[in-house]
Amino acid sequence: MWLFVSSATEGSLTPLLVWSYGVALGPWMWLAQKDQQGGGNEFSTLTTFFAQAAYILGMIMFFFGATLGAIAILFGIIMFAGAILQMVIAFGGEMKKSFSKKEVKEAFEILEEAGKKFAFASYGFDLVKAHVEKAILSEAKQLTKSVRGGKVTVRKYVYSLITYISGNLVSSGQYHIYRGVLSPMGPGEDLLKILDSGLDELVAMGDMSEEEAMEQKEVVRKNIEEMG
Repeated sequence: MWLFVSSATEGSLTPLLVWSYGVALGPWMWLAQKDQQGGGNEFSTLTTFFAQAAYILGMIMFFFGATLGAIAILFGIIMFAGAILQMVIAFGGEMKKSFSKKEVKEAFEILEEAGKKFAFASYGFDLVKAHVEKAILSEAKQLTKSVRGGKVTVRKYVYSLITYISGNLVSSGQYHIYRGVLSPMGPGEDLLKILDSGLDELVAMGDMSEEEAMEQKEVVRKNIEEMG
């Protein structure tokens, strides 16, 4: 902001302020987007959001005559508030896991175990794992009820989630380089491997027939061909 407005005139102040916003935050917004596509959590998006809000408020303050020192203090306060919020969210998630029922805790243990099993596709599994964790926490009551009612085992539940989420993600089109072709730079190939291995695991557990697994693999590959 200082660099751009130091040479501004009365007529060029507003466009230079807007330009400085794009230069200052454009790279961070791009990196946050790539982080989400590559399996990052929500914290990069939250940080970028607070930076955007702080910069916009700083632009408004500067336009009305505030000093750069006052703007820097405002920016620091807003970013500090954002950091506190992220700590609260992270701590709340860990607390929720700690006080969950035994079926939910077992689900998280199986998910960690699966992470070792899918180490060959760790790039994609980090993305899948984040979605599975959210699903387990949001469906905790239903999971507990289903397991205690004998409708499903915890292991089947976790691996079913893994295959469902990996199949949806790889079929979404956001990891394609063009129609029908997964990008070699993204987690697409890993997601497909996770899907296949997850379905094979369900077959090995006796929770799915080989024919059903093959049918699901073919459906996902057909979706991949049509997307992008």
